[in-house]
Amino acid sequence: MIRVVGHWDIWQTPEIEHGIHWRFLMRFFGVERLCMIPETPWQKQPSADDVPLVECGTLEHALSSLEGYTPVVVDENGTTDLDAFVHPADALYVFGCTGKSALVGWTGASIHIQSAVGEAAPLLQPAQACALVLYDRLRKSWQ
Repeated sequence: MIRVVGHWDIWQTPEIEHGIHWRFLMRFFGVERLCMIPETPWQKQPSADDVPLVECGTLEHALSSLEGYTPVVVDENGTTDLDAFVHPADALYVFGCTGKSALVGWTGASIHIQSAVGEAAPLLQPAQACALVLYDRLRKSWQ
């Protein structure tokens, strides 16, 4: 089972960001639930083919509401390279703004994504990093 926590981008409205970046990505990889931070005035109209979307005011609230899953922070400062990471069965992946959040002292599972030039680059948007991590999980499940 997979759940994802993301942070709304400041450049787009939640409605546009969800429609462009998150909606089909969640369906494609079989994510069970998407939680976005922070809460916004946007009132998403549920669709039968969408992954459930919940908004939480803070990261701490999101993590406490998703107990029973193993949190994995995806951050340029993550301790494990994505290529070497063993994905937990019931994962809760946390994307976006993690380097500036309450997870600065995080001691749980954390991963970084190497760039083509060998850096753990902070240049990916949260949904882009999410696609890479979820594809890595899927690819490793085939082996």
